[in-house]
Amino acid sequence: YVGGQFGRNDTGEQPFYRILMTASERQAFDAVERASDAEKNATLITIDQDAVHVRHNCGIRYRGAGSRGRAQAGYRLNIPTDHLWNGKSAMNLNSQYTHAQLIGSKVALKAGLPAANARPVQLRINASNPAQSGLPQFGSYVHVEPINNEFADVHFPADSDGNVYRASSGSHAARLTYLGTNPSAYLSAGYSKTSNTSEN
Repeated sequence: YVGGQFGRNDTGEQPFYRILMTASERQAFDAVERASDAEKNATLITIDQDAVHVRHNCGIRYRGAGSRGRAQAGYRLNIPTDHLWNGKSAMNLNSQYTHAQLIGSKVALKAGLPAANARPVQLRINASNPAQSGLPQFGSYVHVEPINNEFADVHFPADSDGNVYRASSGSHAARLTYLGTNPSAYLSAGYSKTSNTSEN
């Protein structure tokens, strides 16, 4: 965050997110089937204005319902909960139409909707730049806030203990249809609970 908000810093430059992996971890990560949520070990270094943050023992995996097969993959980075990054234990680094995701976030937030914060970032993985200069990225990834209990803390500070649910748009897309009182019916239909997960 810069001044409590996602976005460019005061100089107009995008922050740098550097993900470092050992050679063996990077090789194993490149060999992972993209449909899998298998994580590999990584270190996160973020550089934003004069602030440098380092988080070891992170987990990186592929993410995205429809973007896993694209040349520029999206990533999920999980951060140890005993050493949070700006109060966060996870970040989504999206690769598809990053400009549209950024504008969508800003417009929704300005309209007063509880939308995920987003910011453009420069991503490097072991010093390589995975972003494409033209569409769909214009040289940037977009860091999108995950929808979880931390999302509730930010967007509903007066009532952050409620339940947060996520509806998927993937192959098991959520249809907003009543499926009865059995929670497993909703899990198989594209819904997931992302806060208070010990309570079904």
